[in-house]
Amino acid sequence: MYKKSVTMNKQAKLALKSFIVLGLLAVVFYISFGFAAHVVTSDGYNTSLYGPVLEDIGYTYNITINNSDNTYESNITKVNITLPTGFVFRPGSLFHNGTSLGVGNYTFTSTGNISLVWENASSMLFNGSAAGTLKNFWFNATVQHPGWYNITVETTYNGTGTRWANISVVVNDTTTPNLTTINVPSPWSNVSGTITLNATITDNGAMSAVHFNITNATGVGTGGVHQNFTIAATNIGNDWYITFDTGELTDGVHNITVWANDTYNNLNITSSVTIIVNNTLPVLSYGTSSENDGTNFSRDWIYANMSFTQNSSAVNITFTLHNQTAKLNETVFNKTYLYRTWMNWTSLTESNYTYNLTVTDYTNARITTATRALVLDTTDPALTLARSSSSTQTQIVMTSAITEGGSRVASACGVDGFSAEFVTVTGMTPNSGTQTLTVTGLSCGTSYNFIVSCTDNAGNTGSSASTAYSTEACGGGSSGGGGGSGGGGTTWSATYNEADEVLSNKEEGVTRTLAKQHRVKLSVSGGTGERAETHYVGITSLGADSATVEVTSTPQEATLKIGESKKFEVTDDGFYDLVVTLNSITNNKADITIKSIYEAVTGAQPEPETEQEGEEVAQLAEEETGPQLSSSNARVWMVVIVIIVIVVVVLWFVLGKNKGKKKKIKGKFY
Repeated sequence: MYKKSVTMNKQAKLALKSFIVLGLLAVVFYISFGFAAHVVTSDGYNTSLYGPVLEDIGYTYNITINNSDNTYESNITKVNITLPTGFVFRPGSLFHNGTSLGVGNYTFTSTGNISLVWENASSMLFNGSAAGTLKNFWFNATVQHPGWYNITVETTYNGTGTRWANISVVVNDTTTPNLTTINVPSPWSNVSGTITLNATITDNGAMSAVHFNITNATGVGTGGVHQNFTIAATNIGNDWYITFDTGELTDGVHNITVWANDTYNNLNITSSVTIIVNNTLPVLSYGTSSENDGTNFSRDWIYANMSFTQNSSAVNITFTLHNQTAKLNETVFNKTYLYRTWMNWTSLTESNYTYNLTVTDYTNARITTATRALVLDTTDPALTLARSSSSTQTQIVMTSAITEGGSRVASACGVDGFSAEFVTVTGMTPNSGTQTLTVTGLSCGTSYNFIVSCTDNAGNTGSSASTAYSTEACGGGSSGGGGGSGGGGTTWSATYNEADEVLSNKEEGVTRTLAKQHRVKLSVSGGTGERAETHYVGITSLGADSATVEVTSTPQEATLKIGESKKFEVTDDGFYDLVVTLNSITNNKADITIKSIYEAVTGAQPEPETEQEGEEVAQLAEEETGPQLSSSNARVWMVVIVIIVIVVVVLWFVLGKNKGKKKKIKGKFY
């Protein structure tokens, strides 16, 4: 029983294997029969393309299908040709599509200009009754871009079975690269050092190489060398660029041409773009004779000159002059004038002017000096005087109304015949306005003639008409710091205030030129820092080589020779406080210097007290403090006190010793 079952299993397995082998043989036979039915031929079997295939041009593509089977099952009912992306079917006339099938034996349709279909669904397009039957199907199409493409051909036999094949087509590039932009610093710009040039290039195919060609357009420059060389570019996407040092080029105008070549050898050569290589510029500066910036002149002309390196790059020199509102003149000197380096503008009117100088080289680069400004002014200031009511017995105060043009008043105006120390000027206005002039050191009730003169920055001087003004009448005490006796009995016609600070704080002292009856007011303190007091030093009389000096408040007089000094004590502390030196006498005026000192008065000894004065002092002391002990009584009392102290100490010692003995005796009884 067991053996029978095993035998049956072996037989079943053998039958199954035989069935699988027969099935595989049937499949292989069927596939072999089907593929043998028809093929799409290669070029060797008449599939053809008329002429070279180029982009953007219509070409006729001819596909040949070879039906090599003569059985009914291989009858072809449909041919479908699918165009790849980029192809555009061109329907229309006879040569745009067609077939070698019999007329009326098919229908043709196209879908989206991509799918082309020849079909006879009711029977067939052609059969396999005759082995090796060849039928052609053609169409016309254009391609936008070059490259490799596959045309798919699919055939349907007996309405259900399909076969397909690919026809490879190479489309050649006929379009030159498109050079959209050439980027340089800017056309006709001056360049030097390391620069980058780049171009933006697009192409419907692939780029092969880009070169920048640089040519010296003028054939001149440093050394006069004409250069022509090419640099290969590198790219980032569609941007192709080169970087180079302009030091490799001669100075001058250069043309840049870009050569762009794609992989199909389509070449685009752009038109030239121009740059100016300018590695060496002339060195320019003002010459030593040019007018300085901010100067003023009383004349009608301006002179300017320059200094610059006469190198071969210079083309011309330009001198430019402006006034306050416009350009007045621009003069250019080129090589014909051998680069004249100076200019003189003449017959100019009064005004503010500016000028500068420029050198232009053959690369059109310009080197310009800094602009300088100056003023031409030939008109004198005009002045009108008026006496002020603040005039006193010893000074005249007057106002001067000034009218002045462009160069402005240079400094304070002056009064003719009066030195600067007697004239104080306030309120000066640069162009026009009013100055106040105070003339001091005058005599009361006296008439003086005044001429005020001003000088502007161009050197023009204007003066007022001579005008007579009188000081206030004498009498009535001092006025405005002048007059008054000051406690010395002398009538002073002028007082100069130097009491703004204590004399000891003025290291150089006080130096003044004083006429007769003129004095100086001082603030003097003692050497120990006592409160400052007001004192005066004045001149009471003048000789040819001597002057009498009076020092007050308490009058002290001394006659000094030129170069002689005299010390004065004015604070009653036994020390000299000031010294007066006569420096010189000029024009009936004494030049003196007053300095602070602190020196003991020489030759002063304290006077001995009289007996009466001693008694008065003792009596005063007794009144203030009570009776006073004499020196002898004081010594007696001192001795008594010492004796008492000694007795007290001895008694204390003796009593203390006896008390100790008593304590010891008491102890023995116990």
